[in-house]
Formats: sequence, structure tokens, C-alpha cells
Amino acid sequence: HRQYSIFAIPRSVFEALPNYFRSRPLPPVAQAVLWDAAVQLFLLQLDENAPAQKITQTLGLLKEGGRFEDFASALWAIHNGKMTEAIGPLSRLVSDDSLPAGLSPRLNELKLLLARAYYETEKYSESIRVLDQVDKRSNELILALINLSWAHLMAGHHANAIGAAL
Repeated sequence: HRQYSIFAIPRSVFEALPNYFRSRPLPPVAQAVLWDAAVQLFLLQLDENAPAQKITQTLGLLKEGGRFEDFASALWAIHNGKMTEAIGPLSRLVSDDSLPAGLSPRLNELKLLLARAYYETEKYSESIRVLDQVDKRSNELILALINLSWAHLMAGHHANAIGAAL
């Protein structure tokens, strides 16, 4: 949330967010803005360690939210230590060539999360495959290389583990 911050949304808007979702039908652009705002609220709630009930209510706003729902549900699964549940939504996000504008700057971060979920579930070859897809110009590259080295090591590819670390 802090790394990809947006303009500050007043707390009153977040508190009224469920009311905006009741205004149906909404034009697709307006719906995307609401889903993006709900994701920002979700991230804020995670950051503030909000009660699970509040976070679950916010996740409910993202139903039928496509990639916005995938993003939040993956992070919620990871937050709760349920890496297997995070793999599906993260895979959809990483393979989507047209991520919403609010999520596209996070693509390499999403790849790292997916690779970590594979690693945690002992799917090392899948982790390696995803880590190899991290953009070489990305700020996430250092973390990708460290994780790549560990994934190779756990997969028994010792020469590759050393090469990734260099």
C-alpha cells in the first residue's frame, strides 16, 4: 500500500463506500473506480490490523470485481497463511494481459507473491518458472533473484542456485 500509494481518500468516503455499491446499475468506469477504492480500503484495513469481520465486509464489496476481487482475496489468503488458496487468484492476475490500471503497476510484486505461494506449497519448479518472468528492470528483481536461488536449491538444482545468487 505504501509502495504504490494513491491520493488520500478521506475516511468519510471509505465509511460510505458500501452505499456507493448499492447504486445500480453503474457504468463500467464508475464500477472500476469503486472496486479500486474498495481495494484501497482493504489494504488500509490490513495495514491497520482491522478486525476480520470488517475486512470480510470489504471483501464482500469486491464480489464480481474480477481482478480486483482476485487481488484482495489472494492477499487475504496470504495474510491468513493459506498459500494454496492464493495460487488461483494470483495465477489469474499474473496471466492477465490487461490488468486494471490500479493493479498493473503491481505485476512484478504479484509474480513474487505467486512464486512465494508455490514455494511455500513445495512446488519449486512452478516457483522458478514465475520468478524467471519478473521484469529484469523491476525494483523487485533483487527479491526475485534471492527467491530464485532458494527455489533452485530446494528443487535440487545446486548449480542454478549458485548462479541465481551471483
